[in-house]
Amino acid sequence: MGGILEKLKQFLSSPLGKLVVIGGGVFIIFIFFLILIFFILFRGPSPEMGVKVPKTTVLPEEKKEEKEEAVVTVTPLNEGYEIFTIEGFKDPFKPLTSEETTETTPTGEVQISSLLLKGIKIVEGEPQAEIFYNGEVLTVQEGDQIGDTPYRVLSIGDDWVKLLYGDETYYLYLSGGVESYAK
Repeated sequence: MGGILEKLKQFLSSPLGKLVVIGGGVFIIFIFFLILIFFILFRGPSPEMGVKVPKTTVLPEEKKEEKEEAVVTVTPLNEGYEIFTIEGFKDPFKPLTSEETTETTPTGEVQISSLLLKGIKIVEGEPQAEIFYNGEVLTVQEGDQIGDTPYRVLSIGDDWVKLLYGDETYYLYLSGGVESYAK
C-alpha cells in the first residue's frame, strides 16, 4: 500500500499530474453548474415564482350601442394561478367585408365593385373567366353577359377581363383591382 501512495504522490507532483488535478476540478465544477442550470430552467413554475394574473380585468370603454360587450371568464387552475379567456372581440383574420353582398345604386344598378375576378382558364383554346357575383362563381367567355348584370365581357387577358357597361369600359384584375375608362 505504501508503494501506491508513493507513486500517487510522485504522479501528482509531476506537471502531468498537476494538469490532471486542475482539469478534474474544472470538470467537476462544470458538471455542478450544468446540473444547477438544468434545475433552474426546467423545474417548471412554482407558486412563489409563477406568473401572476390579476383577478379582475379592466376592459377599455367601448361604444355599447355599436359593439358587443366582451365577456371575461376566469377559471381557477391551481393555488396562485388562473386561466382567463376573453370572448366577444372581432377575429382579426376575418375579412371586413363579405363577398356575398351586392352593391347597388339607388336606381338599382349593379356597381362594378360587386364583381370579383376569381380566375382565368383556357378551355378548348378559348379563354374563360370565373367571376364572383351575388354569392356564386359565374364562368363567362368573351361576348357573354355576367349573370343578371348589364356588364358584358369584351375580352379576357392573362390576368384581367375587359367589361363593357353602356359606353364605359372596365378592367377587372385577378389582384382584385378595377379600372374604369370612358369611350
